[in-house]
Amino acid sequence: MNRLITFMILLLSVVATATAQYSLYDYSGNVAIKRGGKSVTPEKGLKLNATDMITIGDNSSIQILNSINSQIYKSTTSGTFTTTRIMIDAKEQSSDNRAAIHDKIRFGKSSTSGDDRVYVEKGLVRRSMEAYDPEGDNLQVDTKKLSANVINALKDLEALKTSDFPTTLLNAPVNESGLKFMLENTLNFPVYFNVLRIIPEEGKVEISELGQPTGNYVVLQNQSIVRSQSKGLYPAGKHILIMTHCYFDIDELIENMESLMKEGTQVASDNQLPVYMRLL
Repeated sequence: MNRLITFMILLLSVVATATAQYSLYDYSGNVAIKRGGKSVTPEKGLKLNATDMITIGDNSSIQILNSINSQIYKSTTSGTFTTTRIMIDAKEQSSDNRAAIHDKIRFGKSSTSGDDRVYVEKGLVRRSMEAYDPEGDNLQVDTKKLSANVINALKDLEALKTSDFPTTLLNAPVNESGLKFMLENTLNFPVYFNVLRIIPEEGKVEISELGQPTGNYVVLQNQSIVRSQSKGLYPAGKHILIMTHCYFDIDELIENMESLMKEGTQVASDNQLPVYMRLL
């Protein structure tokens, strides 16, 4: 009876909460998804509805990410269930993705040298920055590595519309040539981000009207930021929000990106660099 009540409460909260976002984090073996009676191809990052019917075959598994609380729900039970049912049954076994992200990115300088570095010295830190993020101290993301990741991500703009994001990020068009977004930091450490306007076919990179011309936006735990422009955004540009776990030099990033685009150099992404991007 208690499980039924829990199910109803969760289902009602799903319907009532427009920002609820579930996605297929990972799966293995034989997994099938039906939505409204029609089959949907399972693939990592696929957005899931609460009422999607998911069939898990023998010796198969599925992991569902709830981006609201960054928890991952895993099930290895064979059968056909709704997304919500899987999450309820897996609740006691759910893993906190925030902790995984925290362990991956916090903070310490890379012990290796040369091209393997992830962090670099950024020099003297102002007292105001120390107050925001004392653990960040004088570290910043290596902009050469960051620029390679951004350049490679631009090759699939469709994927950038639905890429995994560890914080709450909502965006929508405004009028015919405007844009707005809201980023809420649901993690337990500060995040840094900026918004670039990129024109790949022209090899041009610059700060978006929605971006921060100097430094980065810094959003603390449980804080949110809303930016909007009612009209007049440059129509040819792609507005990309780039978020990392510590400071990055936006001018160096732009310079490195334009250099890579001009040279047409193929540079591999650093999969260990925790950077998150979204096409607004």
